[in-house]
Amino acid sequence: MNIIKSNTALCGNLSTAVASNSLSNFVILKKFEVTLHPPKAPRIIEVLWKHPPPFWVKCNTDKSTTDHTAACGGIFRDHLSDILLCFPEKVDKVCALHAEFFGAIRAIELANKFNWRNLWLECDSTFVINAIRNKSQVPWSLRNRWENCLSLVSSMNFLATHVYI
Repeated sequence: MNIIKSNTALCGNLSTAVASNSLSNFVILKKFEVTLHPPKAPRIIEVLWKHPPPFWVKCNTDKSTTDHTAACGGIFRDHLSDILLCFPEKVDKVCALHAEFFGAIRAIELANKFNWRNLWLECDSTFVINAIRNKSQVPWSLRNRWENCLSLVSSMNFLATHVYI
């Protein structure tokens, strides 16, 4: 037992691996006298929502993914912060990138459907923002629908920004 305990403590204390948040793992490592390396604290970024100008509609989109499902959604607001429309959408392909693009695509399609000619799209995907200028970044499976959306925004006053900028 002492050999196992001392070898475990030696290996554990030489390791630079980050400890998990599990209480049971914490108890076991303490029994073996292993010094814990806690994970780094998350970086907190303050994000403030900005009103769109008068007569503009702003849509904030985001995605959610797990191992088995992906979805996106968005919320349209006017310059008074009044909610005009919200949408959720399940994404067939379980991929965060696809979900981000589906959110932006759906937002543009809905803005066109409701004839909102001044659209500000805001999301947290740099891929989506960059793809507005360079469509080669769009996955092939979404390219046709993306090009249709770019055609729609060419007839609008359109602004797309990253939420953290």
